[in-house]
Amino acid sequence: MPNETNLANAEKLLALAKVYRDATVTLTDPYLTIMTWTKVDCAKWIRAIGGRFVKKEGPVNDIRFVSSRIPCIEVAIPRNIICRRLNPEYECEPLLSPEEEAEILTEAGA
Repeated sequence: MPNETNLANAEKLLALAKVYRDATVTLTDPYLTIMTWTKVDCAKWIRAIGGRFVKKEGPVNDIRFVSSRIPCIEVAIPRNIICRRLNPEYECEPLLSPEEEAEILTEAGA
């Protein structure tokens, strides 16, 4: 059963969706960042939004997944949750299954 905070946030997302639907301008840069703190939550958000995503590095030590279908939405997770540092690069463990990654993710700059 959802808790009250989740229900309140869901109502806010629905209100935001109505504004987006009726907007006379196209919102393209991510302006809604869903910050997650676990791999499970991040993967749930990506799957729930659906479609393809562009994976990119965020400005504050995080990894962001920008929706190609709804480009104003991105899902973020701190890099240290799914990556380990390899001087100077990072080696990241997969967030989604290889099949899901091949189907929905595009690396930034590709």
